[in-house]
Amino acid sequence: MEKHNQTSGAGAKPIARRIAVQLLVVVSLSSALGLTFNASNPIGVRWSSPTRVAPPELTLLSAAALSERSKEPVPSRPAEVQPGDVAMTPRATEAISNPSVPPAATVAVTPSTVSNAVSAAPTPAPPADLNPSPIKWAEAKPLVAANQAVLVDVRARPTYDAGHIPGALSLPESSTPGEFAAFIERHPPGTLLIVYCSNTGCSQSLRVANRLVREFKLASVRYMTGGYLEWQQAELARGNAPPPHTNPAANP
Repeated sequence: MEKHNQTSGAGAKPIARRIAVQLLVVVSLSSALGLTFNASNPIGVRWSSPTRVAPPELTLLSAAALSERSKEPVPSRPAEVQPGDVAMTPRATEAISNPSVPPAATVAVTPSTVSNAVSAAPTPAPPADLNPSPIKWAEAKPLVAANQAVLVDVRARPTYDAGHIPGALSLPESSTPGEFAAFIERHPPGTLLIVYCSNTGCSQSLRVANRLVREFKLASVRYMTGGYLEWQQAELARGNAPPPHTNPAANP
């Protein structure tokens, strides 16, 4: 009986060893498979290196540098002047910082101030060498009186016969090129011709003036912007204009 027990105990040791080896193999394989699956799985566990903390002295230096930078003045952007703001002169600014300086007057910037400044700007006059150039009767009258210019009425002949500026010659816009050339030949070269038609709404005077310059190469042509009506209004106020629809004699 005792001998049988010794034999059984001796045989159990190799079996236990084999089982332990098998368990170790199974655990090793399981661990290897688990690590492989974790590495290939996107949601697997990742091990990262521990975060490195900056030394205390570096942290203090960075805080001090930031504190010094925060004390630096930030350049200010000049504010835009808006309607209703008050525009201050350098003298007014100095008076605020130094009470001993008497304050200067300030100017309030309002939309009306800006519009008045724009409207007050003078309208530039047309160049003196513009040919043809516009002219008013107040400027043309002394030139005609001094025989320095010739008035040219370019309205239709019946309208001219019904009433025109005294001394004006008829040259209707509908005249032929030969009639234009004959009219120009009757005057010395360089004679100033002042062309007019009915009123500001009439464009005949400008068309004829341009034709005289471009087609016949005249160097001195001007056109009355107000026409015959401008002359009537200016001379009726002085009692010099003839009554409307008169029939003065035709030009020779």
